[in-house]
This record gives sequence, C-alpha cells and structure tokens, in this order.
Amino acid sequence: MLLLVACQSTEQSNNTYPETKEWSIALHGGAGAVSKDMPEERQQAYMESLEEALTIGAEILENGGSALDAIEKTVNYL
Repeated sequence: MLLLVACQSTEQSNNTYPETKEWSIALHGGAGAVSKDMPEERQQAYMESLEEALTIGAEILENGGSALDAIEKTVNYL
C-alpha cells in the first residue's frame, strides 16, 4: 500500500508552485582534440561544429522536446 501512495501523480497534490523547466547541455569536445600545432582554420571549424551541436540540442529543448531527443540529435550530429 505504501508503494502505491508513493507512486501517485503529483497532479493530485495541492502544489501551488509553478512548473519550471530549466535545462542545460554539457558537451565534452574531447581531451586534447585541439592541439597547439593544429591549423587555425581547423581549430575554428572544430569549435564551430561543437557550437552547432549545442544549438541543435538547445533548439529541441526550447521547443519542448525531450532530453533524449536532444541528446540523440546532438550526438548524431557529431
């Protein structure tokens, strides 16, 4: 009986707090992936691709998409 009560939806409670949806995305670009001897153009392209990956995930989350969808699309882009 205790388990059933603990699993009830929070919609039945008298919670007066507004629902907030805050999120963040952390993306690890690889340890040592950008070396000091890498040409500047390649470094820039690498950083731009990381930014684009973050943008893809952010747009999904901003539009109400699931975290799983955001991560899958971000990783698939990379």
